[in-house]
Amino acid sequence: MPWLALGYPLLAHLAVILDERWLQWLALAWLLMVSLSGALLHRRPWAWIVFILGSAALYALVTMNHGLYALYVPPALIPAALFILFSRSLRAGETPLVTNVATAIRGEPLPPDLLVYTRHVTQLWCAVCLALFISAVTLAVWASPPLWSLMTNIVHYLVLGAVFVIEFAYRRIRFRHHEHTGLLQYLRRLAQTRIRP
Repeated sequence: MPWLALGYPLLAHLAVILDERWLQWLALAWLLMVSLSGALLHRRPWAWIVFILGSAALYALVTMNHGLYALYVPPALIPAALFILFSRSLRAGETPLVTNVATAIRGEPLPPDLLVYTRHVTQLWCAVCLALFISAVTLAVWASPPLWSLMTNIVHYLVLGAVFVIEFAYRRIRFRHHEHTGLLQYLRRLAQTRIRP
């Protein structure tokens, strides 16, 4: 359930704005739950142990007044991890990640023009993730906590959504000679697609 991930930035922003320790813990525990959601839903014992122990450790961290510092980590770590994921797929001999995704969604090999385009889109996502990482680190150092939170927990996600929607719209116009699904159907297929980078 990828939509559960949307709860984290909202909880994190509320935790910073309201300066509430219990919200800091809830946001961090929520992120841990989302990262383990697949295994938790399949009732893997190790996942429940990690979640319970991790939540307890996060509670101890928050009670020691380090919860705010812990909240600074995900907005930098997530785009850094995505940058590595996208950029590694651009190495020689590898298939670009967006090419893998598009192929899996279409269920057939991509035509040559889409192969070139999906490589460029992979490069675009590398640039976006790198920019968000730099922004998160810069804001963590120089901005006030409320401004940092507004940018990293709200604006950054709006940027990601805008890039996704604009690229989707551009692709439908630029490659109108290919068959395309609607946005909602595309999102459903994307959520159901398992990609091995």
